[in-house]
Amino acid sequence: MKLSLVLIICSAVNSTCLPPMNTGLNYDTWYDCMIGGSEQSIEFLIASDPYHINENELFIKFSCIENIEETI
Repeated sequence: MKLSLVLIICSAVNSTCLPPMNTGLNYDTWYDCMIGGSEQSIEFLIASDPYHINENELFIKFSCIENIEETI
């Protein structure tokens, strides 16, 4: 099973989320994808402007979505 990591940036102030963003990262196990999602979330927050995060009360959701491979 291959899993793709998708991040979703949300605002608690506006009660809205941006469309899901495919990170392009793929994992072989659910465990690895969960660790990857946590790490990517932290990296995003560290790279972001703290004022923007605090002002909009941003938070990150992530999901691991199974890749469906077509057989021809």
